Amino acid sequence: MIRVYLLLSLFLIGVKSFAYPNYISYGYQSCMSCHFNPMGNGPLTDYGRSVAATELTDRLLWPESIRNDDEKLADKSGFFFGKSPINWLRPSASYRGLYYNMPGSGQPSKWINMDASAALVAKFFNNDKLIIVGQVSYAPRPVETQGDGKAYSEMRSREHYIGYRFTKSFGVYAGLMDKAFGIRVPDHITFSRILTRNDQDDQTHGVLLHYLQGNTEIALQPFVGNLVQEKNVRQQGYTTQIGYRTGETTRLGASYSSSKSDFATLNMYSLDARTGFGKGNSLLVEVGQTMTKPELGDSVTNRYVFLQNQWLLHRGLSSIITAEMMQPDIHANGEIYRFGPGIQYFPTYRMELRADIYDTRTHSSTYYTDDTWMVTGQVHLWF
Repeated sequence: MIRVYLLLSLFLIGVKSFAYPNYISYGYQSCMSCHFNPMGNGPLTDYGRSVAATELTDRLLWPESIRNDDEKLADKSGFFFGKSPINWLRPSASYRGLYYNMPGSGQPSKWINMDASAALVAKFFNNDKLIIVGQVSYAPRPVETQGDGKAYSEMRSREHYIGYRFTKSFGVYAGLMDKAFGIRVPDHITFSRILTRNDQDDQTHGVLLHYLQGNTEIALQPFVGNLVQEKNVRQQGYTTQIGYRTGETTRLGASYSSSKSDFATLNMYSLDARTGFGKGNSLLVEVGQTMTKPELGDSVTNRYVFLQNQWLLHRGLSSIITAEMMQPDIHANGEIYRFGPGIQYFPTYRMELRADIYDTRTHSSTYYTDDTWMVTGQVHLWF
């Protein structure tokens, strides 16, 4: 059953933002450098847009008069392809579509409109001390719920919150946000995202306390669950994350979360490391464990290992290799492995192209299954 769910989740792989944790090789230790949300994801700041346009994407599609001028490229990175006419308001929008094929399965190739989002950020006072963020998204009905006869809304709020930085080091954010846990890799099919309940639509209402000073970053987030859900299924508790910079492009981290609903208690923890070597090259590692204790029944403990390596081949063009392992139950025999080489290309600012091959394999001493293969291609546009 777990394997079926993981395969279905491949159809809904999605990314919410442009700036990824792989860019630690450029010296960006904290997501706060480029995002309004200090833990990453969501709308980019003006600085984040400028960095993406001048440093992280190719310039192939820009005219000759702009291509080699960083200042002009930065000016063109705004929503209106220029500076915003309203200084305190920042709109943004994005679209992501996915092509997938499962060779040998007999299933036809398919294109899915995975996500279409519109966001608005209002910012006030010096250094944008006060921000109000809202994002509305289209999300297609999950494959596993199609045909069940139940009503399903394909429009939802992915985040809405208010944030205030009391000092440069300390800020408080309240509203609907992603949980602060582990490495926020953009691939939502990874075991590290699925097992920790930090998938594409797993946001929660809560309060995020964020501290960043010197080499240390700390996040503490008590939460009450997503208020759109039925009360008895909402997970209520807290999550905390600590990161420590050990070098210019190296960071170690640890996360812990504990929560409870009427049906189950969840406890999880992880350790992670991020390092960059050479401009554009990086390695991300995360190991973690989740423990689920149903109100009725025995507890189950999962374990996962995540590794991802990115190599810069050319400005905006990178190879990505992801290797993962998951134990659905550490007290039972059996592991699931996934290996996924891919290519990611940003031909210009506002456009991402990506192609991946995924091989999923189950190991057990009691049974054998053939490898499952999937080929995917993505188009991501943002404004």
